[in-house]
Amino acid sequence: MESIKVSADDVCVTALSGRDHESLLDLGVAFLEAVDSGELLPWFTARLGECLDGDAAGFATIQLERGTGLASAGHPSATADRTLNRNASRLLLGHPLTRCYATSKDRRPLATADVRPDQEWRRSDAHEELVSMGMRYVLAIPVRASPGLLRTFAVSRAGMEFTERDRALAQCLQPLLAGVDSQLRELRRIERRHAGVPLLGPDAQAARCGITPRQLTVLTLLSEGLTAAAIARRLASRSERSTHTWSRSTGSSTPTTG
Repeated sequence: MESIKVSADDVCVTALSGRDHESLLDLGVAFLEAVDSGELLPWFTARLGECLDGDAAGFATIQLERGTGLASAGHPSATADRTLNRNASRLLLGHPLTRCYATSKDRRPLATADVRPDQEWRRSDAHEELVSMGMRYVLAIPVRASPGLLRTFAVSRAGMEFTERDRALAQCLQPLLAGVDSQLRELRRIERRHAGVPLLGPDAQAARCGITPRQLTVLTLLSEGLTAAAIARRLASRSERSTHTWSRSTGSSTPTTG
């Protein structure tokens, strides 16, 4: 199975705004703190939809050789959500994006317009049903792929095509989302192995260490190499000095430049 790897050189970072970079940081911190597989995927799909200004977002596992699909959608309409989950195989297997990933080695985030859907798809019942659910335009962000399997996040819109900024942000998000997919599968493996034994959340982890949850977050961010300025922005701290002061009291070394 091929893991998705994206070089920073391939990403048009200049197309991203300060808000986009803050969104990336927020998602990264949430990923570091996640301990519950039941909360990880719904939270990330919801935030992904917000980051990319989507009407809906979801995650799909498509077994190409078996002809089956499973979708975990985050559609604002409960009816559309149930319809997509129930009919994932029929609606997703013939989608132009699925066919593109199945027949090529292209693993970049792609929008529907990038693969030029043919008239057969446009006239299909599956296409009409997706459009009726407000999913005319789709941006897929594959995270794992092999000749017979596709695991992908996807964001959809009803009335506006995805832009180059959206594609650039999706490409920046792709390595993180691949990590989310790996983390999700690992959490589920751990939960199966330790069935009935609760995993510690951030509050319990902090209490065990004798510090506050906020201090635990600061230490986590320091371990990732963030500067005091970046940590202060992330935590909405009143000043960088408070971050420096606390990190010195714990004996941690705080980077001063970013």
